[in-house]
Amino acid sequence: MDLADLVRAPLLVSVALRAVRWPRKPAVHFAAIGALLFTLVGAWGGPATTSERVRKPIVLSASQVEQLLERYTQRTGLRATEQDARALVDRETDEDVLYSEALFRGLDRGDRGVQWRLIEKMTFLSDEPETNPRDLLGQAVGLALDREDQVVRRILIEKMRLALKHAGSADAPDDSELAAYLESHRDRFVQPSQVRISQVYLARERHPGSLERDAAKLMEELRRESVPPERAADRGDPFPLDSLASLVTERELIARFGSAFARAVAALEPGRWSEPIPSVFGLHLVFVHERIPARLPALAEVRGRVLYGFLAERREEVLAKRLHALRSEYEVHVEWPAWIASPSAAGRP
Repeated sequence: MDLADLVRAPLLVSVALRAVRWPRKPAVHFAAIGALLFTLVGAWGGPATTSERVRKPIVLSASQVEQLLERYTQRTGLRATEQDARALVDRETDEDVLYSEALFRGLDRGDRGVQWRLIEKMTFLSDEPETNPRDLLGQAVGLALDREDQVVRRILIEKMRLALKHAGSADAPDDSELAAYLESHRDRFVQPSQVRISQVYLARERHPGSLERDAAKLMEELRRESVPPERAADRGDPFPLDSLASLVTERELIARFGSAFARAVAALEPGRWSEPIPSVFGLHLVFVHERIPARLPALAEVRGRVLYGFLAERREEVLAKRLHALRSEYEVHVEWPAWIASPSAAGRP
């Protein structure tokens, strides 16, 4: 069966479903539909001839290799080295293998993304705008548009990539594996240091010509009277943000007040009103309540993130292994430019 054949499948499914007297149990419905689709795939899923199931050799001509190098130069502004060229060809070969294997396994059949792309393309090319989508799809397949369209190629490459990723072991990792992953990826999960501050603000526009003097006087009052932070904000000017802050990171301080302010706060001694610290807003008298150093959280606190990262890494490893094995199923021929020595036949191209 080819892609055009499968377009007729919904009609047959519809006829078959109308002929069935359904029990009133959804589970039975799904089982029956599944059995019907299995029958249809069994009848239509395979190609018409054995020759269509042959994995064809993958060939990268010298002009294709040069195009890869030109695109690299356009994207980076750099001239590709021999090492760059080998890496580019290696990646292109992997994608050719994924695309060819997707076609070999029939992943293009019944894919809505592929179908609509071909219908869209054929609508643009057709002289008969009223042609129905099913006929347009058949025409596109007849013209082999599905074998030269870059969007279709990308859809099938990603579909094949996902198929290989998820073909690995479905066993869930235990806590010891997750704990080891957390420890080996500390930089990804470590919680940055935090600080809790209060501040009294003096605005430049409210103290023309006396901002520094007024700030110094207020600092002396706060220190002399040991004014607690929760009662100090009223002695300054209204601030557009909270005067009493929750725990914040250095990055959050930089985003709110600027990098110079964040550096000054990092050097303050907790439990004491600071000297005036400038920011983009004006001057601030800052009181540091507490500091919490950076720490690696316990597994229970970040289990979901750790599990996601672990499984994603495992799937990438599975993909690499299975793609390496899959390449051995294909003959790969690369026509290297004269300035690149052809690698040995035993190595990857």
